[in-house]
Amino acid sequence: MTRQRFNVIISKRAERMLLQHTEFLARVSTTAARKLIKSSEGIEVRLSDNPFQFPFADELDVPGIPLKTYRKCLIGKKL
Repeated sequence: MTRQRFNVIISKRAERMLLQHTEFLARVSTTAARKLIKSSEGIEVRLSDNPFQFPFADELDVPGIPLKTYRKCLIGKKL
């Protein structure tokens, strides 16, 4: 039986924020920066496998984006 994979779209804003944070971390600790990158890659895989384990990001309240559509996740809480 083939498992359904979901399409994961990471917003430009989220990509930019992750890049900025990784660059900041790399100045302090390259090990922590690598862990953050690895953690974000793992989250992307988890999202494609089962997005239902993550809550909706309805508090964003962006015009044109329907509620109960986008999900949010916390990345690298302990590096």
